[in-house]
Amino acid sequence: MLQNFQTIRLPTAASQTTFSGGATWQNPSNILVDDASDSTIGLAGTGAASLFATGFDFDFPPGAVIDGVQVLIDSPFQVGGWLTVSIGLGLVGSSPKNALTVNGTYGGPNDLWGLTNIAPSTLSNIELDLFALGTVDDIIYVNYMQVGVYWHIDQKVDPTDVPTRIAYKVYSRDGNFLGELPNVTSKFAFSQDKNSAGSSINISCGQYAQNEVTVQALATEDDVIITTENDIDILATSTDIVLALGASDDEAIFKNSNRIVVFIYNYWHPNGKVMFAGQVNRVSFNYGGSGSISLTVLSDGIDLDNYIARGFPFSYTTDVTQSTDNGFFTVNANAFNGWTRYGQTWRTGGSVTNIGAIELRMLGSATVTIEIYDNVNGNKLASTSRTVSVSVATLLQFEFSHLVPVSSSTEYFFTISVGSGQSIRVYRNSANVYANGSAYIATFSGGSGGGIYTITSGDIRFITKSGIPTTTTTYTLDDPVSEMAAGIIADYNLRGGKITEREFVATGLSITNTFNSATIFDAINKVLELSPSGYYSYIDLGTSEIDIKPISQTADFTIVRGKDINELNMSLTIEQVKNYLLLSGGEITPGVNLFKEYQDSKSAAIYGTRLATKSDNRVSLDNTANAIGETFIEENASESKETTVSILDTLIDITLLTPGVTLGFKNFGNFIDSMVLQVVRRDYAPPISNLTLGRLPINMNSEIQRINRELLLEQTIDNPSSPN
Repeated sequence: MLQNFQTIRLPTAASQTTFSGGATWQNPSNILVDDASDSTIGLAGTGAASLFATGFDFDFPPGAVIDGVQVLIDSPFQVGGWLTVSIGLGLVGSSPKNALTVNGTYGGPNDLWGLTNIAPSTLSNIELDLFALGTVDDIIYVNYMQVGVYWHIDQKVDPTDVPTRIAYKVYSRDGNFLGELPNVTSKFAFSQDKNSAGSSINISCGQYAQNEVTVQALATEDDVIITTENDIDILATSTDIVLALGASDDEAIFKNSNRIVVFIYNYWHPNGKVMFAGQVNRVSFNYGGSGSISLTVLSDGIDLDNYIARGFPFSYTTDVTQSTDNGFFTVNANAFNGWTRYGQTWRTGGSVTNIGAIELRMLGSATVTIEIYDNVNGNKLASTSRTVSVSVATLLQFEFSHLVPVSSSTEYFFTISVGSGQSIRVYRNSANVYANGSAYIATFSGGSGGGIYTITSGDIRFITKSGIPTTTTTYTLDDPVSEMAAGIIADYNLRGGKITEREFVATGLSITNTFNSATIFDAINKVLELSPSGYYSYIDLGTSEIDIKPISQTADFTIVRGKDINELNMSLTIEQVKNYLLLSGGEITPGVNLFKEYQDSKSAAIYGTRLATKSDNRVSLDNTANAIGETFIEENASESKETTVSILDTLIDITLLTPGVTLGFKNFGNFIDSMVLQVVRRDYAPPISNLTLGRLPINMNSEIQRINRELLLEQTIDNPSSPN
């Protein structure tokens, strides 16, 4: 199997040569950067001059095979003349005379410019010669010149010398490493769809569901057994807690709310790669017999359904302020379960009914957790965590996933802790400057006991903030991805959300949309609905990062017939074709809804009219409705191509074959060779990954269909008699 790449470079040097008529290229170096500055030439009569671009800094890994070279001349004018490409020591090819078009692209993914092959090393000497020939009096502008190289590495290897190993590492909800899951008997496998929130795994362990008691004789440093006066060994008994309730403070390795991080070690990743991270949501076990414990672990993406989308930045009102400091506390946690934590009591204002954020001044790098309690050593009300990395003392705001209900004029308590092996400075005033509370300290050295908060001198520097409860946010004339989704994810992260933005590609649209009682995952789906056809989302199950971007129009990987596979089972289906959409929106005038239609007449002529209806009473503007309707028709009006392929990790690093990437085909000898299909589902079970390409079939149970029909009826009562 081939993994396909495209490397794009701008030149690092430029020059020009005048041949006749006295015309010269002005400011040749302006073509080195894609900006608003151009290189220009005034052509008159038979004037002619060449603009040279050199110094393309190409560097390819061992084993790279060049598939094609593409040149882009960014110019708003048609240029009389031609383009010549020189690779290494000789001329390679040129475009036809008088065919240098506006913003012309020459060559392509499979164009070697007349050569049978191109050695990667010769591309470090590539030179572009843009020869401008005067045919009329004119001024030609060139913004930049660019070279793109398409290449691949044939990854067919035999990694049998490095056996695959899966490691299941367990962490407590506080971030303490508890060890690896023992005696795992199940196979590591999961399924993941494009545009999904994540996945889950099931793990079975051959482990008795009982605490393990170890009895051993005490010995000196010289391994001499210590005995009593009667020469009886003195024994020490220790208990390893294996299984505990989720609400327990015991750090058992089998416990709901623990986190599991799964690593794969193999030929492709000898140092390990994180493939899955998530929270234990179910613990099943039995007593007797051989003994076994099973875990159900949900990936971090499930967290997207636990937060409501709201405006960014969210508006808070300051309640209590203690804004002075003359020193700091050091919050820490060592790798052996010992720690030092600090806390602060405070009294809410007379009209405050919630707390949404706490602001603290900190210095250092750590994963910081802030928890609110109803009193010192009392009941926990809320918790939020965020990664902090500041090299100077900085005021940081910690927001909670929701506005935490509190009573006015009442004392509460917050605590500050960090992850295992970390520490951070929290600034405070050594004097008791805040009249309605005090700082507290708790220490724990491991073993039993400890961890109780006791009062200490001074006050932490802090600000508490409240907010107005809301489940609605409106984005006005914003890009669905780079502004709506980015703002929603940013606010979610500030409240402790686990999924972070990785690659968000702007759509170029300006849309108005209201998110009402939408979870973060609902909002992401709406963003995809508002985006142009081809946009998709993918959540990396290992790094917990999300991409929202358009599908690649070229293949990321290529399946070669006769090398990777011999047969291909494919379906061409029109079962999901929809070419006529009635979209019902919200009220635009009293008693009248927005009601629009979208259709693809060519599709209807070929396959017959295929109707779909959508309703969203939050849509009241034409541009929002058009974004939804036009994208829907474009994605659903054509025949679909669907197939499944199975790829072994002897051919390629199958961890790269994630939902959203595209696959092309080679050596099939028909239209299949021109197809580029997207991975819409992967069933990952090393050493094999089963991929579904094309488009997933709609899977909706009867109850959801009934709810949708009733919602549609309710939202379309005020529709006009016909759409526009």
